[in-house]
Amino acid sequence: LSLANLIKVGFLENHIKSGWIIFVFGWWIYTNLQGVGIDADDYIEQYSALLYGLTILAGFVTLFVVVSVLISLIRTVVKYYDMKLVRTDKGFKITHGLLNSQTVSALDHKIQTVSWSDNLLKRLFKIFDLKLKQASSKEIDTKQAIQIPGCSSEQIDAVLNFLYPKDIKKEITLNKVHPSYLNRAIFFSVAFALIPLIIGIIAKLTYVIVAGAFLLIYLPGISYLKFKKLAYGFNEELI
Repeated sequence: LSLANLIKVGFLENHIKSGWIIFVFGWWIYTNLQGVGIDADDYIEQYSALLYGLTILAGFVTLFVVVSVLISLIRTVVKYYDMKLVRTDKGFKITHGLLNSQTVSALDHKIQTVSWSDNLLKRLFKIFDLKLKQASSKEIDTKQAIQIPGCSSEQIDAVLNFLYPKDIKKEITLNKVHPSYLNRAIFFSVAFALIPLIIGIIAKLTYVIVAGAFLLIYLPGISYLKFKKLAYGFNEELI
């Protein structure tokens, strides 16, 4: 993984995790303002509820995009600097790290699942995050799945061909999962989104209501997209 591609991966990373850091920091500022005698709610009352809600949303989105991208970029470069994936006689060897270099072995007979994913931006640049999950073993460190960012489809095919030759992948028909999977996911998504929405309505906090309404649309939508893409298949050798 070259430095140029590494920086690209950092910019195209999923920034939701970094966004939580921004949320916590913003809440810390709000509570500390109260501690020094500055009541932010006094300023809120000077604006209409709609204008205030839109202002907060626009400011949060801008801050979220800028800061989360920087956090993701720095974290990606530090973690995956000089990453190399090497094929050995028994499996794969992965090395990476800027401040703390790590080497991890992934043995063929210990790899249980192989998965790869992208997001909307990564799809445009045709790069994927490859993940190898190993069975628990005393001979290797298996505390977490091995993630290899910035892979091309050709590199993923090369890994799959080593692990699963074409003759064991034949005659696999994919089947859609039962709709109850979607119904359950939407139920829990709606239940989770209703919590901030109800709290915001009771407490008359416009920004909490806006956040709850956003989650009420976003979470069920994500559940539906996941259901649309989910299928399973198997033969005598492979699930």
